[in-house]
Amino acid sequence: MRKNVSWFYIYFFSMFAFELNFLISIILACIGWVFFKNKMPRRLFMAGFVTIPLVSFVVFCKENLGLIESNLIFLIVYFGATWTLVSYARLPKIMTLMQELRETSRFTTVLFFVIQSILFLCLLTIPWAGEMFQLNNADAVLFTLFAPIDGSGEFVIKSFIDYVLVNGAVTLLMIFVLQFIFARLLYVGKSFVVKLNVISRYVMQFLLGAVCCFLFLIPSIFFSQSFGALFENSVDSEFYRNNYVEPALIDLNIQPKNKNLIVLFLESMSNNFRPYTPELNEWSKLGIDFEPGAESVAGASWTIAGITTALCGIPLNLPMNIDEYHGKLPTYLPGADCITDLLEKHGYNQVYVQGSSGKFTQKNLFLESHGNVKLYDDSLIKEMENIPKEYRVFWGLEDKKVFDFAKKQMDSLSKLSEPFVTYILTVNTHQPDGYVDEACLKTESNGMRNALRCSSFQVDELLKWIAAQSWYSNTVVMVAGDHTLQLVAEKVGLPLDEHLYTMSFFLNVSQNDVNRKRNYSNMDLAPSILEALGWQLPDHGFGLGRSLFSKEPTMLELYGLDSLNTLLRQRSIQYDKFMDAK
Repeated sequence: MRKNVSWFYIYFFSMFAFELNFLISIILACIGWVFFKNKMPRRLFMAGFVTIPLVSFVVFCKENLGLIESNLIFLIVYFGATWTLVSYARLPKIMTLMQELRETSRFTTVLFFVIQSILFLCLLTIPWAGEMFQLNNADAVLFTLFAPIDGSGEFVIKSFIDYVLVNGAVTLLMIFVLQFIFARLLYVGKSFVVKLNVISRYVMQFLLGAVCCFLFLIPSIFFSQSFGALFENSVDSEFYRNNYVEPALIDLNIQPKNKNLIVLFLESMSNNFRPYTPELNEWSKLGIDFEPGAESVAGASWTIAGITTALCGIPLNLPMNIDEYHGKLPTYLPGADCITDLLEKHGYNQVYVQGSSGKFTQKNLFLESHGNVKLYDDSLIKEMENIPKEYRVFWGLEDKKVFDFAKKQMDSLSKLSEPFVTYILTVNTHQPDGYVDEACLKTESNGMRNALRCSSFQVDELLKWIAAQSWYSNTVVMVAGDHTLQLVAEKVGLPLDEHLYTMSFFLNVSQNDVNRKRNYSNMDLAPSILEALGWQLPDHGFGLGRSLFSKEPTMLELYGLDSLNTLLRQRSIQYDKFMDAK
């Protein structure tokens, strides 16, 4: 019963809170509209009951920004409905002004059109930024603000041109044409320039209000629970004292023959996308998967955070103290031990392969400082594969080229005497619309669905190749989504209230008698990987994670999602130690 109440709360006050507040704002606007009954022509007044909700919906309720934790986000719809009401109520005065004005400057009209263009592009930038930088995820926004985005600039600029400038130019042209048409229709005894000047001023004022309205997005982020937690004083956390398993104290009883490890992180891949990932579904059945999938908990809900959490067993929280922040992020939890550190100590050769820049969000620093993992990103792969430097697809290199390069690395590493680990990150299912390789058929109705189908097909080919190698019998494979992303789910067409879980499964593991129905997060992947390799862990734990191959309850099973997120965001002296170099 308690679980049902929790879902009821999430349904009405989280996923649909924005729409609910939008409806309330429209009702209030319509009530307010009644006060203009005696001040408006009857036809104009009746048209307002249709125009005000319609314009408010198109402009202020297009993006589901209500997923932001702070209730201040709801000011957008209330301010938007009020602004639309006031703007529409000014129409009689606009008509009167047209009759009163005798002359106007053509330069003024041109200036108004220029200002309209700037304001409209600002308005379009907001949903674009929401798709590129997850504005509905306060944790990811804060990380983006304080982490460098080197290596992503070219794609971000191209995306801005395509989604904002090009689309904006077409829409602006339509708006300008409509203004000319209305000015021509109202051409009765007055200069056409006068009419156009008044109309363009009216449109400009409305756009200005719309842009100001969306500025409530900024305080909504900075008054969220995620942001507020960063400024709390560090406390002695009972949560960490009772649950954190110190990796440095783990006695690793390594089996006589060390197993190799391959980890595939699939961008935004969720179990909810199974209708579009048939090949991956089959592989999960052949191996060991855990249902319903992993939760994206606080500090693990964007790519580098999801990967860090999966490899270190703790979330990636950001320090804001001036003593901790010196123009760049700390070197990714320098005081923490990750499985990459332990694998290095025990002689593993580790490589990490991805098709985007390793400098983006300083992933190169994380890999260097934890296990000295060799990073092959788009620039190095191009250099080694004789690919032109100017070649760029999507975020850098498409997954097919990344997989082909990774195969060569695994083949070379398998010939060495030491065991190896290969980490691979895909990118083809990244927002805003994914990338569909030319070798894949476009059988679905939109780009993201096709990207999922293509990714499933190409990962299937890679896994088949791995399974056919002579060294596969001594190799463990883990396939996992890095995090969930509501924006991708929306593109796929899933309901807004559908709870998302990342995909994760293990191949070629000896553990069979396990409970596959688990509530878990990426924190639990670290100890699961180690036990899949045959190592024994005290209490089956690593960091805050618990092995899914054991009967030990995970943090999610102990605390529940809401309580766990609060505990993970809490500043603690235990977590502060992870920020200090050893």
